[in-house]
Amino acid sequence: MVDMLTLRRGLLAVNFEKRLDRYAHRIALVCDSETTPLAESVEGWPEDDWPPSPALQQLQMEERPRQSPHPHPLPKGEGEDHAVALLVGMAGHSHWSLGVEPASESESSCLQFDVACRLRSTPGELGSSYRLLVPATLDPVSGGVLLDARGCRFCLRVEIVDSAMARVEIVESVLSIRPSGNIGKVPATVRWRYSIGNF
Repeated sequence: MVDMLTLRRGLLAVNFEKRLDRYAHRIALVCDSETTPLAESVEGWPEDDWPPSPALQQLQMEERPRQSPHPHPLPKGEGEDHAVALLVGMAGHSHWSLGVEPASESESSCLQFDVACRLRSTPGELGSSYRLLVPATLDPVSGGVLLDARGCRFCLRVEIVDSAMARVEIVESVLSIRPSGNIGKVPATVRWRYSIGNF
């Protein structure tokens, strides 16, 4: 089992690190051989049915080349450009998944996070939480969060999934991304998606 992996795209990197029974991750600016952490996931405890961030116990890095539609595992514990980080896990009776990949070839420093939770009971709070490590403000124009570090500005913004957009809030330097919309009957699958980049 791998304890640490890194996904890099342009100026951005996501570092995955095993903590207790799950993988936490940190988003960082990498420039001139220096790394500046921007935000890190707020993790729960093994006994939490509804942790502040998805409980992810398994991690695999895959590469998706331009010419091949079939992913294959990377031989090393680090990926760039067309690499994709795939994570799955469980908390309580719910199953979680997270995919992290470059948002598009046209955006040199942009990563997309696609989260899903398969519910088997009425949920408590669902979402992803991050401890902000640099100055951050809510942008009323884009509805995203602006992060400033070393003269660079990045924007974390949510995207529409299944006709619904997640909610974003900052409380005491903790950023919360919560799916919106009516869940309806369970079992059900809830998704939310967000990206960070220098748009």
